[in-house]
Amino acid sequence: MKTLTAKVSPETLSENDKHDTTTETAGHHIPIWRSGICLLLGIFLSAALWGCGSHTATIVVNNKVDPALLSWLCGIISAFCLLLCFGKLHGGGMQSISFQKLGPHSLTPLFAIKRILPLCTLSLLTLFLYFLGLYRLKTSEVAALYSCNKALGYLLSWTVLREQFMGARVIAIIACMAGVVMMSYTESIETEAVIGRILALSAAIIAAVNQVLFQLLLGRLSWQETVIFLGLNGVCNTLLLWWIPFTAYFQGAAEKIENDFISSLTYLCVTAVLFFLFQFLEKVGGHFIPQSGISFGIFLSVFVIIGLDQPWVLPSGGYLLGISAIGVGFLLLFIPENWKELLGLESTELGHLDDESEEIQGKSIA
Repeated sequence: MKTLTAKVSPETLSENDKHDTTTETAGHHIPIWRSGICLLLGIFLSAALWGCGSHTATIVVNNKVDPALLSWLCGIISAFCLLLCFGKLHGGGMQSISFQKLGPHSLTPLFAIKRILPLCTLSLLTLFLYFLGLYRLKTSEVAALYSCNKALGYLLSWTVLREQFMGARVIAIIACMAGVVMMSYTESIETEAVIGRILALSAAIIAAVNQVLFQLLLGRLSWQETVIFLGLNGVCNTLLLWWIPFTAYFQGAAEKIENDFISSLTYLCVTAVLFFLFQFLEKVGGHFIPQSGISFGIFLSVFVIIGLDQPWVLPSGGYLLGISAIGVGFLLLFIPENWKELLGLESTELGHLDDESEEIQGKSIA
């Protein structure tokens, strides 16, 4: 059974990468208890960061702050990752890390335009559509719809990367889509709500495209190289999209009341930091924490948001059914691809096949 992999040229692999590859193929695995702790930690952190970030982002957009400005600020803050890299290089902790390991070519303006800029644009557009959806729809519903991006990512990897995966993940995709339909038809059908759902699903689709494009353009990176990528992503946001804050300023940001400016700026900075921490957890922490756990944390952030927004109000039945269907889809994503081997079913099936082959051979000899 194939898994979601990416093509990496042998020249881009360091000695440590080759050693890691050999150890993985040799059958050395991380202890189960350590994997379980990392999984629970990833779920908890991603749920807390995404839930609190969405809650503060709703406050920001409701204060008439331009979502493009908020998206741009969430993007440029990742440029501080380069400061971490330079500090490690100066201290000798990352001497083996080279910018050339981000691809077969050296770090040139053409490389940045061809590989970094598309990913930077897609991540910025994802946040922009997500924040627009928060302005038109309930925060918990937007987060629930956006959490389907993992299932959409599997669907795109199947069609674009020609990857194959077990039938349980197909059922997971169907369950997520059924949850979306339930939430759409049982909740409000006003124009604002419909537009909000379209924006949230568009953000989920673009996030899935970003995941697949990352595999196509950059392939498999180490966690140090991922930190460098995040820093370059922030630099691209700063240098190439500098016009966004000026546009937001001349569109009326200067007309805000001074009493509201301090509170809006505080929530703006807190939101940017929370989304940056989540992005850092997703990209860098994904090397130590299963990606399914981080995605499941986004789904659980729905309940965090409900607790922050309406702690004593029970959602409607259709809303809970839709969330439950999406949750079932996420639980199916946790099923490992070698589940038959873990349950001992594969050996049983092989035994039946051997018995049948022996019977056929006996009949042919007779």
